[in-house]
Amino acid sequence: MPPHTEDPGEVPQTIADYLVRYLDGRPGRGGKAESYRQLELRARDPEGGGQLRRQWMIDLVEGNIGVPELWRLRALAAGMARGEAEEGTARYEDAYRRHLEHIRRLAAKRWFGIDTETSRVELGEDVIVIDAPPGLDAAGRRLVAQMASDMARRLAQNDNE
Repeated sequence: MPPHTEDPGEVPQTIADYLVRYLDGRPGRGGKAESYRQLELRARDPEGGGQLRRQWMIDLVEGNIGVPELWRLRALAAGMARGEAEEGTARYEDAYRRHLEHIRRLAAKRWFGIDTETSRVELGEDVIVIDAPPGLDAAGRRLVAQMASDMARRLAQNDNE
């Protein structure tokens, strides 16, 4: 089994970590743990309707799968989002996008060796994740995040005028 991140404050470095932490109830679910079966019941691809099976999730955590089909990544993200909010709501859409973005990034890193760094910009209830080139230091990421935040505020201000 691949090593998993132990520190609950640490950002998951693999899809396996991300899934295990979700099931353990750490990210945004008030500490509520759940089973693979519970997640399986919600893990349906919103585009094609494919149903993700718990054995695939177990194999993912154990490192026993090759490059997954995109529908499986979407189904996993949707299942996680459905555990946080009712489908069809803005809260669900935000959760789905957030989970899908994390899962895509971790998949790119795991199976294609593409390692991107990101900066998060929080604008009230909205969160923007910005790709930053590998090697950009923390000060550079903060500057990119600040510029994005400033631009978003200016655009919102122009829309309100």
